[in-house]
Amino acid sequence: MARLLPATLVAITTLLFGAGPAAAATDLGSLLADAPGFDWHEASGGDPNVIEGSFTAQSYGQFVGSQSGSAAATTKALEDYGFTGGYGKEWQKFPSHDLLVERVFEFSAAAGATSWFDDIKSGTESESTYQGSIAAASAVPDSFSAILKDPNFPKQWRVDFHKDNRVFVVHTDSNSGDESSLAVSQAQKEYSGNVTSQPQAPSWLRPVMYGIAAALLIFLVGLVLVVLLVGRHRGSAPAPVAASAGVQMSPDGAFWWDGARWRDANTEIPPNAQRSQDGAYWWDGRTWRRAAS
Repeated sequence: MARLLPATLVAITTLLFGAGPAAAATDLGSLLADAPGFDWHEASGGDPNVIEGSFTAQSYGQFVGSQSGSAAATTKALEDYGFTGGYGKEWQKFPSHDLLVERVFEFSAAAGATSWFDDIKSGTESESTYQGSIAAASAVPDSFSAILKDPNFPKQWRVDFHKDNRVFVVHTDSNSGDESSLAVSQAQKEYSGNVTSQPQAPSWLRPVMYGIAAALLIFLVGLVLVVLLVGRHRGSAPAPVAASAGVQMSPDGAFWWDGARWRDANTEIPPNAQRSQDGAYWWDGRTWRRAAS
């Protein structure tokens, strides 16, 4: 119910005042998919080479301009298309140092999102590093995909799509292996809105966890066997007929206190000790003792 209330309030506001500034209140970060595992470490803010958190047309233009020198043109295009806000997340995988980058751009209308999508699609496909598309990405509606390879940088797999008044960008970068399936799966999650998941333990940690689980299982099985053996060993000592007052024993268990002096536990039984039903054993508070014959 608590999750439904904000959406309900936004819908009421839209009906009363029209779609306008209320759209900017959307938590854009919640639209991006979680990292797939604990071995993906999210970047911290403050790094000029990373977009982590909310961004504006100006800050995104500066980010792009630091790499291509097109800050003013990028900012103007976003503003002309009615850009209202964006959000970015970036993760690095350990120990491989692969990258996962996700961004969402929101516009005041779907037409603006379509124009921005068309711009980045044509720009990406015209890159000299463009090596084709990702076949599996065709499963994501209203999307384009790209495989980019620069000799000086890791290989990149990219999946972008537009939905309503938003454009989503997902790309994975790696020098260690093919991460195209990850880019596709993250984009599919975002398109469907199923962005939260329970991250799996990192691959390098799983053998350790399996080893701990196996050791724990062996320990538990051994503990059960010990309990069964002890129970069998004491099988001739049935449960006590009734509980009685505790017996005060010496630390070494050789004597018991009768209130005035210590008595030999091997030859005398405390009168208030718990006894087995057959009278063959008595309980000293820690273990069953055979009654002296």
